[in-house]
Amino acid sequence: MTHPAGTTRRQARPPGAEAEPAGDDGQRSASTVAAGPDAAVSVDAAVPLRTPLADGFRSLGDAPARVLFFGKSRSRTRATRGFVEAFRRHGADARWVNFARLRRRFGRRLALAHCRRLLARWRPELVFAVHPDLPLELLREIRGDQVIAQWVDQPLVGDDPRQLESLGGSDVVFMTAPSRFSRLRDAGVERLVPMLEAFAPSDHHPAVRSPQRDAALVAEPSLDVVFIGGPGRDGRRGEELVRVAADLRRRVPQVGRLRIHGNGWRAWRASRTGATGSDTVWRGPLRPRGYRRACARSRVVLGLNEFNDEPLYYSNRTVLTLACGGFHVTHYVPGLEEVFRDREHLVWFHGREEAVELIAEYLDRPAERAAIAAAGLDLVRRRHRFVDRVAEILRVLRTGTYLERPWAAEPAPPEVTDDPRRDPDAWSPDRAGWAGNARSTRSER
Repeated sequence: MTHPAGTTRRQARPPGAEAEPAGDDGQRSASTVAAGPDAAVSVDAAVPLRTPLADGFRSLGDAPARVLFFGKSRSRTRATRGFVEAFRRHGADARWVNFARLRRRFGRRLALAHCRRLLARWRPELVFAVHPDLPLELLREIRGDQVIAQWVDQPLVGDDPRQLESLGGSDVVFMTAPSRFSRLRDAGVERLVPMLEAFAPSDHHPAVRSPQRDAALVAEPSLDVVFIGGPGRDGRRGEELVRVAADLRRRVPQVGRLRIHGNGWRAWRASRTGATGSDTVWRGPLRPRGYRRACARSRVVLGLNEFNDEPLYYSNRTVLTLACGGFHVTHYVPGLEEVFRDREHLVWFHGREEAVELIAEYLDRPAERAAIAAAGLDLVRRRHRFVDRVAEILRVLRTGTYLERPWAAEPAPPEVTDDPRRDPDAWSPDRAGWAGNARSTRSER
């Protein structure tokens, strides 16, 4: 495998090698900082990765010139597109390979051959993937020759050996569920870095742009409560939503039915033995435009996480809802106060009864809802964009150190305008360099 120009093949780490000290005294160079969404930490508080990165990483400089990105389209959250856009914002020539689509069109063998030719011909300095969208066969071939990083935004369940091999074969793994680090390290995945969910302002932003153009959305929201998401892995989220809807209508009889948008609800309702009740309205999934409009039309956007006991692991819809200007009432997870403030950026609850009380409390408080939604929007715009995550990812790859609380770091200056229609550099399909599209290969010849 041809490696990037100007780099040397990185040698495998000897078994049992330990991390290098984080300075002359071998100690962490900063004291504990106060928790909270506005508490800033210095990069001096960075700690070294458990095993050091090889010298070849220094050739990346401030940012790699060429990034080959592996990821599915994720048309509802646009996370993959947000990453590609963010790498481009940092000066990289980012090309996007949608391997799943290539495989469906041409078969696995030809899809792998296309990726091998692209790697050999284009010689990327960084291969970045949303797990598990980088084929394991390809990772085995390029491991040691390429800088490989993966982003994991799901709480990994079970001990799938292929999953562990994929993560263990990466140089760095960035993960939104830090509570799983101990189990993964026991399985041999050592370079793990905590990250939080993010959004792209070009896709998720408030729907209301002009009172004249969006008069229907500027008026008082037409929906009381909406939930966006699926029933979850075991369907417990659906059961909880049905109970919340019933309890809320008993508490506030005049409230409208809970509107639920998402995938998988038809199958869940068909498999459920009990009735789903008359307190809910079921609709299909929402893409970014629909998400923006749902947040604008609803007084309350309800949030339920896949797991409510995982420290700092919350649904990406928390950030998406705030980015779209929604008033968000969501279930608390441990550590959430480090990222947001209750009743300032959003409102959280610990159980169904409290959720019903809070929703009933805020339904008739439009001024307070608007103030909280505005503060939440401002916070995520300053700290939780994909361009902020990529800045930290590149810093980790360049220095071999990471921040234990990167969400408390000093926010980067705005690089993406609020309105993508006024941003000449906003992402567009013609400029994304998507290598998964057969027509885009013309520019690679």
